[in-house]
Amino acid sequence: MVLKKLRTFLLLPWIDKALVFEAILWLGLMRLAVLTLPFKRVSSLLGQAGASSPEAPLAPSEAQTAIRVARAIRRTQPFTPWDSNCLAQALTARHMLARRGMPSTTYLGATIEGQKGIIAHAWLRCGPWILTGAQGHKRYKVVATFA
Repeated sequence: MVLKKLRTFLLLPWIDKALVFEAILWLGLMRLAVLTLPFKRVSSLLGQAGASSPEAPLAPSEAQTAIRVARAIRRTQPFTPWDSNCLAQALTARHMLARRGMPSTTYLGATIEGQKGIIAHAWLRCGPWILTGAQGHKRYKVVATFA
């Protein structure tokens, strides 16, 4: 399994390999920020509170960049030695897209699940697409947006 993943990685175009390394770096830094900084400071990394980016379709080159960033995070996340949770993924995607001049919106949501109590989730949208945290995001009520 690991050899298959390594082979797949080696066959990627150089731009995708670079994005994977960038994603590893930012997932680690953002996870560290989530664990060590107060939420007020972490929220400043998310952008302007209450704001939202346009949901209009992206230009083809922007769409390709957004998809590549999302794939890099998805490819990398399972192999990090730390827990690259939904908030770290959203922060990473936001940062990677912002570096490329692309607007995005981070959503923070919550729901109540019986014995577990309040469950939180974060996801990121760029244009019309949800790039991180898409699984199950519809069951969460949006409590904050940042763009």
